[in-house]
Amino acid sequence: MRHYAKQAEASERHAAAETARADELARQLDDERRKSAGIADEFAGFRLAAEQRYAAAERALALQPPPDETPPAMLWRAITLIACDAVAWTRAKIPADSPLLPWFDRAVEYATKAGRLAWKYACAFIKWATPRAIELWKWAKSEVAKRVNKG
Repeated sequence: MRHYAKQAEASERHAAAETARADELARQLDDERRKSAGIADEFAGFRLAAEQRYAAAERALALQPPPDETPPAMLWRAITLIACDAVAWTRAKIPADSPLLPWFDRAVEYATKAGRLAWKYACAFIKWATPRAIELWKWAKSEVAKRVNKG
């Protein structure tokens, strides 16, 4: 019987030591989680500050007057300002830890590229079409004048 009592006592000491070790590990895990959360909050703050600087830089670039103050350029600048504000507002509504945020940024990047290409090609088309439209208008006026004078 004594042998079993010693084994039971040793098992109780071992269980107490294991419980103490588990409590210590749980405390260390909680400390690491708190540190990790603190670091994540700090990086989120850095990211937010960087995003705000980026948005401010984009807005400053958009506010710069274009080299040519033509009506289409002024219209494009107004559209750009409205779009930048809408994107910044929408991005602010998405939580910083959301998995949707990188997709949103990519979508905005692609939309920006598509808009720039559309603008470039629209300007090229207008430059190409303007003289042809003027020629067509002159031809139409002369045809109308010919037919009116005949009749």
